[in-house]
Amino acid sequence: MTDAPPNDAPGDDGAMTVVLVHWNQAARCADTIEAFQHQGVAVQLLVVDNGSDADELELLRRIVAESRYPVELLELGENTGFGPGANAGFRAWLGADVGEWVGLAPHDALPDEGTLARLVAAAGGRPRAGLACADVGGGETPVYDPYFGGMTMPAAPGAEGWQSVDYPHGTLLIARRRCLAEIGLFDERYFAYCEETDLGLRAKAAGWDVGLVHGAMVKNPTMRSGSPVTDYLMHRNTLLLVREHSGRYHACIRFTIAIFQLARGLVQKSYAPFIFSAKGRLWGLADFARSRFGPPPAALMAEAGEPADGPPIDRGGYSPSAPAGAPRPVPSTACGPGPSGSSGPAMSRRCPVMVRTTRLYGSNTSPRSSRPARLAARLAARRPAPILPRSPIPTSIGGIGPTSMHWRHRRTGRRASYWPPRPPSWPPVSAGCAGR
Repeated sequence: MTDAPPNDAPGDDGAMTVVLVHWNQAARCADTIEAFQHQGVAVQLLVVDNGSDADELELLRRIVAESRYPVELLELGENTGFGPGANAGFRAWLGADVGEWVGLAPHDALPDEGTLARLVAAAGGRPRAGLACADVGGGETPVYDPYFGGMTMPAAPGAEGWQSVDYPHGTLLIARRRCLAEIGLFDERYFAYCEETDLGLRAKAAGWDVGLVHGAMVKNPTMRSGSPVTDYLMHRNTLLLVREHSGRYHACIRFTIAIFQLARGLVQKSYAPFIFSAKGRLWGLADFARSRFGPPPAALMAEAGEPADGPPIDRGGYSPSAPAGAPRPVPSTACGPGPSGSSGPAMSRRCPVMVRTTRLYGSNTSPRSSRPARLAARLAARRPAPILPRSPIPTSIGGIGPTSMHWRHRRTGRRASYWPPRPPSWPPVSAGCAGR
């Protein structure tokens, strides 16, 4: 294979194609269309609709028709999944034979200004760069584990610019034409989740570089509520990913671990993770065992709802019918205060991080004050209790006094001589949340 040409222009006409995969979120997609117009490069958007409901599809058609930006709509007529939907857009771009790079994002991705320009500049200067993704923040690096599949690890301190990773995340990635022509597109067996990990591993196996560009920021403020279809896809697809790239032995070990985690989550409720669906996990394991891939069962898809934390986040109110000379709206801060300036329930609806914090540690203003106590009690049940309180300091999570030196396990009765004190960085927990 020959090296890339010196100038990796986005396209012959100067515009870079970006594929947006959409499903039932036309209003958020309008915000994303607006966000991609301030990227430092000319952008041609191709919105791929994955069989949205009639009302959402009609709204999306109007948004595209009235948009003042170059936007095209490709209707698939059914929910084929994120990977197959992206493939439909990729095939249209490959058939047009325009441009060296193509972008991909979901319908609610919000890149910062100039993010695409930073991605293309960082990847274009590397002749063997095939895939690159933006930085979602948090200092996490995508890595592949031979038993657990795709996960993230803390990035190296002070990491800047290009960093080689095992796979790109799907919030915003760009792909080189010759890379996709060589390794192929997304494996459509995954439907959603893990398909970008599979693509990245195939690219690296073919000798292409895969990287994350620190400083090229993108946000994805939408947080879907936990549903059985999420657990189903994550477990089924992780097992498929491990089997394809690590072998059947590793897949068998991962399957055994998944069975143990499912059984323990059913028997010991305190062990269940933040998002846990026994039905979804069991169904996913069964479908992997019988090699059933592609779309999830219809019964699970019916429970795949939208975010349960209130109305769509206000990100500036993009109006597709606004006049061309209208000033650009200033988006509001996704994690900002509520309408009254408080940080109560209104903030919880606007900020997914605040929602999780409120659920876990409780809040006097939260309408979900009962659930935080239950979740904190689950965490409390995971810690062994002390034999005797050795300090007047109130008991922390799990019933361990911060200065206790002896404890006994509640179920086994085994003793140990030391338990590390509660780190001072832990958030304070009220007595009600720590109670049984």
